[in-house]
Amino acid sequence: MSAAAALFIARGAGALASHDARNRKIGEFNSYKYKKDLNTKRQLRIQAGNARQGISDINRMKIRDEDITADQKIENRLAELRNVASIKSVGGPEGQSTEQLKARSIGEILRQENAFIKDMEVKEDQYAFQEREIKYGMDMAFLNAQASIDSTSYQHGDGGMGLFMDIAGAGADAYALS
Repeated sequence: MSAAAALFIARGAGALASHDARNRKIGEFNSYKYKKDLNTKRQLRIQAGNARQGISDINRMKIRDEDITADQKIENRLAELRNVASIKSVGGPEGQSTEQLKARSIGEILRQENAFIKDMEVKEDQYAFQEREIKYGMDMAFLNAQASIDSTSYQHGDGGMGLFMDIAGAGADAYALS
């Protein structure tokens, strides 16, 4: 076997081994990227599920607070009626002092109702803040996931062209020796 043929065989085998090693390395990296991206997507789905649950919980609390407010308003109207009826049932003379007593009684109930409604408005503001926090958190989670996925890209090998060029180079070196 001539030196040129031996050189061609040795360099050709080296080119095949190098090409195979590059393809394995690219395959390992692409497998790693796929698993990493899959994990990122899984985490984003979990966060989205938690966010949906949080919004659902807030909506349930809002409905419960609306029910409590409605119940409280009914209780207040009943208290007004009871107080007025109680004042009338005393059987005292009707006049300006009785009307003032009724007005004071109703006024006290309305002040308590007003304080209660203000407390409920503060809760509404807190719910709105919580919703904004959840939505902002999801926007940021989506952007972070997108950045994580976009931070790396799949690698592509040179296909057969790199191997062809390496073998052609080995052939050219062998031809130059002969």
